[in-house]
Amino acid sequence: MGSAISKVELEVGAASDITVNSTKLIVASDASFNNILDEVTKTFSANSTLTFTPTSGTEWATDAYYKFVFNVTVSGTKNKFIEFKGATFYKLSGDISAPTFDVPSGNVSEGTTVTITADEGLWISYTTDGTDPKTTTVKQWVTNNVAKVIINNTCTLKAIAIDPEELDKSEVVEATYTVAGSEQVVFEIVTDASSLNAGDEIVLVSHHDYTLYAMGEQKTNNRAGVALADEFKGGLYPTQLASNNDVAIITLEGSSTAWNFKVDGGYLYAASSSSNYLKTENAVDADGNANATITISGDEHNAAIEFQGNNTRKNLKFNNTNELFSCYASGQQTVKIYRKTTTTPQPDAPVIWMTYSSDNDLDFTGKTDYTAYIATNYRAEEGVVVLTKIEKVPNGEGIMIRQRPSRTSSKNLMSPRMSPSPLRLPKCS
Repeated sequence: MGSAISKVELEVGAASDITVNSTKLIVASDASFNNILDEVTKTFSANSTLTFTPTSGTEWATDAYYKFVFNVTVSGTKNKFIEFKGATFYKLSGDISAPTFDVPSGNVSEGTTVTITADEGLWISYTTDGTDPKTTTVKQWVTNNVAKVIINNTCTLKAIAIDPEELDKSEVVEATYTVAGSEQVVFEIVTDASSLNAGDEIVLVSHHDYTLYAMGEQKTNNRAGVALADEFKGGLYPTQLASNNDVAIITLEGSSTAWNFKVDGGYLYAASSSSNYLKTENAVDADGNANATITISGDEHNAAIEFQGNNTRKNLKFNNTNELFSCYASGQQTVKIYRKTTTTPQPDAPVIWMTYSSDNDLDFTGKTDYTAYIATNYRAEEGVVVLTKIEKVPNGEGIMIRQRPSRTSSKNLMSPRMSPSPLRLPKCS
């Protein structure tokens, strides 16, 4: 099923009364070797395996023609030979297309059937416990290119496609399904700093372009940013984030006048006045460098985290150029705080986007089924509109409405005074 060869191994034995100066592999597109695609020469060594790989910038196809040429010096006239034991061809990893799922990750009803489909002629191997189907012994095999999996409990489904003839494997694909009625650990955005309590488990999140990043492992002088799979579009942060094993989970200790961030068995602290350092110490120091205050402001719920103590570079922020978290005297990007909680999800309700204007003023304050946005920027070269939430809308203003109806509400947001309208975009230089 593959389309390219990654390497060729030639196994050779003894060379009797023959000096082999070199061994060359010639790759051509025709059996007469008139159109040579590549040549690779190796030094011969008896009773060994010679490995040939494509010259940089070239690719060896599985349907190409291959020939070994030995440059030899012969001494004597009889019983001269080179022992040739065989050649092994290896396909390029990733040639086999990964299978696909017909149901994306998300909340599903109990009994939902997920169909896994691979290319014709391939087999499928999958797991439902989150383990790698390439390595685990606890997996399911399907000896055709379609498999159906019934989701009765919250699980992570992982699958690969396999060439049954050569046992080459595709990359692993995965999806996580949360069954309605089962508890799920999530992280919800914190909108009010006064709601934080000692013992809360939190993660710190920011973004670069259209990717969310959460604080990860400790590096020498800062903390890594971990890219998240959660959706981030139009400058809108999600209200909830899925759990992620690579993210640093911080336990709050202390109180609002002096919070301590306990993580990985130590405490975060602002470590310098001359460099942008965020480090972890074993215990809270007496200088207060590990004590911090938290302020959350604005509709975007930006969290200002400022360490106390003597070090002047003490504002915990996200460096979106290098995609890391550290402490700064000024500049850099603010973070959001998400708090660990459990929820009992329901199957996802449909999300509807509409553009409207009205001949009356509109007030979306406190609305839960729908949210209004205005366009605050337009990047023409990327085809991206940046949206900002708005609650009070003057009449005639073009807005975009995001509607996710609650399951107990049959109310439709449309009214006779509202009509579809082009969304007015700001001028761009």
